[in-house]
Amino acid sequence: MTIDLNKRRVDLLISKSEFKKRRKNKKLFKANNQTPWQEIFRNTVGQLEDGACINSRGRYLDVSHTKGLPRDSH
Repeated sequence: MTIDLNKRRVDLLISKSEFKKRRKNKKLFKANNQTPWQEIFRNTVGQLEDGACINSRGRYLDVSHTKGLPRDSH
């Protein structure tokens, strides 16, 4: 493999058939949650490139208009 950072390029030094064979035989990573917090994090937090924020998809916007007044949590 050759990597050229200035050109932003990575060239594999294997044949296309070898690449296809490796791609076909790859195993996907599956994370096993050991705690509920790991599961919540993995199911709700986005990628680092997007800021690693919780993806609520706008579910909690305009809470007072759609569901009445929010509860007093203090």
